[in-house]
Amino acid sequence: MKINNICDNEHIDDCGIPLTYTTLTGTGNLDMPKTMTELNDKMTSASYSAGGTAYHPDGSAYSMLDTKAAAFETGNGESILTFYNPNCVANMDETVDYFVQPKICANMIYDLNGSKGPNTVGKDIGFMTILYPTDSVVVAPQPFRTIITGVASDEAAAACTQQAGGEYRIPTKDELASLFANSALMGPTFTGLGANAHWYSSSKHVFSNGRITNWLIVAGLGEYRIPVAGVSEWSILCVER
Repeated sequence: MKINNICDNEHIDDCGIPLTYTTLTGTGNLDMPKTMTELNDKMTSASYSAGGTAYHPDGSAYSMLDTKAAAFETGNGESILTFYNPNCVANMDETVDYFVQPKICANMIYDLNGSKGPNTVGKDIGFMTILYPTDSVVVAPQPFRTIITGVASDEAAAACTQQAGGEYRIPTKDELASLFANSALMGPTFTGLGANAHWYSSSKHVFSNGRITNWLIVAGLGEYRIPVAGVSEWSILCVER
């Protein structure tokens, strides 16, 4: 990849990153995040430990860093804003509740045409997330604008394929982590109101407590995924890959 320019946290617009943007759901004139906290304050607002819901099976503690973003501009006119977590941890195929934040190593917000309009998520702005320091997974989900509710989780996959001509799929658990990290870009509808609002189901299943369950993320809290009964009803945010 040819890089024409690299910009620090205070000069992201010099690399074509717009200083304001419009969310997926139409909320406009929002400031582009420049730190991990501004990207999502749930990424840095807690210190994780083994008490209660554990992020890590061995019980070791973990605290997120509020790192500053940096931007760069590619030779073909794309602008990319990058957030980095130097202390990210590996995928351990967890079968108990755990926090998603430590798994996120880097997050990128890209604008396909730089500072030119419309500077709107889902049009010229999108995002990409890299998880796990080893055997890394890169996801770039493009969320559907409509949230599906009242569908049993074992019917979620079929519900997504019925949207927009069959182009959408139920997200993987790593895609849900990306949607969580970038929830500000999608708008307040994603996180909802109240601590337990909007529990989103994924396509990933796990054998836990003697039964097959599916992973989900609690977007209102934004701090962990938990396995739930496979036939429970949760919200679904379909994605295009």
